[in-house]
Amino acid sequence: MTVILAPQAAFESIPPSQQIVHGPITYVSHCVRHGLPFFGRAYVGYIPTTERLAPATLRRMVLQAARHGEGSLESQLGSMLQVCIKPAGVALVTRSAHDCIGPRLLEGETARRSTWQGRYRADPSLRTEFLALCDQGVA
Repeated sequence: MTVILAPQAAFESIPPSQQIVHGPITYVSHCVRHGLPFFGRAYVGYIPTTERLAPATLRRMVLQAARHGEGSLESQLGSMLQVCIKPAGVALVTRSAHDCIGPRLLEGETARRSTWQGRYRADPSLRTEFLALCDQGVA
């Protein structure tokens, strides 16, 4: 059983609005298959209901979830956000370069993963907007 510890969050009350996107957030995790460390970058988006997180708090949540390994990063982070702020939707895109698969990747290629929860899963236009913001390298 995995225990999810939500950090003490810095909340800011806001009226419901459009999605909030943070990234890239650089993290270090480990490959669950080979146990080797790797660096990655995460882009996190969420649709607030009544509160939103301070960027530093969201960064700490990504770093904490990354400690559990690549396979659980998305589910851990989604669970932490649900506990803290109960958003209407969560989107996560990670891009990472694994040393264990490095020789098999072409120059500059990275492994990518994405997760959609809530309104992101139901609304393709939200996903498209989120991915466009990720490609722009939003902060």
